[in-house]
Amino acid sequence: PTNLPWGVRFTELGHEVTGVPIDAKLHPTQLYESFAMLIVFFFLLWLHKRKKFSGQVILAYALIYATVRFLIEFVRDDPRGDILGLTTLTGLSTSQIIGIIVGVGALITLLMRWRRANAAEAVAESADATPARV
Repeated sequence: PTNLPWGVRFTELGHEVTGVPIDAKLHPTQLYESFAMLIVFFFLLWLHKRKKFSGQVILAYALIYATVRFLIEFVRDDPRGDILGLTTLTGLSTSQIIGIIVGVGALITLLMRWRRANAAEAVAESADATPARV
């Protein structure tokens, strides 16, 4: 629940479908996520022009989306499943657990690909700097 002026109240149908509280103002997390993804879109456009390797943009998106979703989940107030008891065990939502897995995987892959791209770039630069033998 929130006391912020942009809090939203869901209808009885919304309550029946999702189980959200009916008389409480809630954070409009769908709007938070939409606004965040608009900013991410422009960042990814910028990144696409400067990418160092194939797949960099989608990996960056996976990392950023996982982070945004992880954070937004703290203000969501809808009951969801407890897959394998992990929500009860960790206090995190299923989406947060998935976000951690996806985010860490994307980060590791990004770092590995970045290192490989930098190494290939260094080899290419040293080959360009070496004079050709006649």
